[in-house]
Amino acid sequence: MHGRDINFNDVHLGFVFSSAPPNIPNVASQLFLSGKSVPVCSPGLLDNFGRTPATGADFLRLGLLHDGDAAGWKAWLQGQDVTESAIEASARFEDFNMLRAAALSGQGAALCPLVMIQPDLATGAGSAFKPNDAGTV
Repeated sequence: MHGRDINFNDVHLGFVFSSAPPNIPNVASQLFLSGKSVPVCSPGLLDNFGRTPATGADFLRLGLLHDGDAAGWKAWLQGQDVTESAIEASARFEDFNMLRAAALSGQGAALCPLVMIQPDLATGAGSAFKPNDAGTV
């Protein structure tokens, strides 16, 4: 699951989506797609907000949507004036498609892997904040 560690010694897989190459003897790894995530929300939610979010407090006002746990948002908002309890007190989705649907329907901002949300961005169904807007994890 996105954001959770996998013990590669306990599984037999042909491929793994991981944030870093596994450090396992006799295992070859190759980058397939980047796992970089960007904040995404609906264009309508962004219009209602009135501007591009620039601070952690702005993203809290949009509403944070989590994929199972808050680790991604905690990392993304690190160093900003946002309390951990404020980050934790947000909606969680165990399924990426539910998280994606919530973000695109205006329920808040979600950290989404860019390669998975790119088709929605290309059609205008979602708005992403580029690395120079606020950052990526």
